[in-house]
Amino acid sequence: MSIRFTWEKSLSVGNDLLDEQHKNIIELACQLPEIIVANDTPSVINQLYKYFRFHFSHEEEMMRSINFPFLGEHQLIHEGFISKLNKIRQQTIDSNLSLSRNKMLIYEWMVEHIMCEDKKYFHFIREQN
Repeated sequence: MSIRFTWEKSLSVGNDLLDEQHKNIIELACQLPEIIVANDTPSVINQLYKYFRFHFSHEEEMMRSINFPFLGEHQLIHEGFISKLNKIRQQTIDSNLSLSRNKMLIYEWMVEHIMCEDKKYFHFIREQN
């Protein structure tokens, strides 16, 4: 079974730049292979790690600029996920099952984070206008 992720309008946080970054993360996650055939998995995981760090930094700066009241909580969530990604980066992924589980973990975390946490940002901005 192929694990393929796609962007859906329901994932929009109401900010074109953040939405574009989320789309880029989905595209990177789709590059994770499901079957170990080459040693490109660590490279893709490293790319995801770097892009998540870039995105989180940018997102947090935007939240800081509007005095988003949940910034501290949001930063802790980001730090927790970066820690998970670090653990994945340090693993030797030696089975297709492990590879699939990591791919699903990344995608499920991201979708849940966007829908539950990042949407708070969207709602806060709407309430300010």
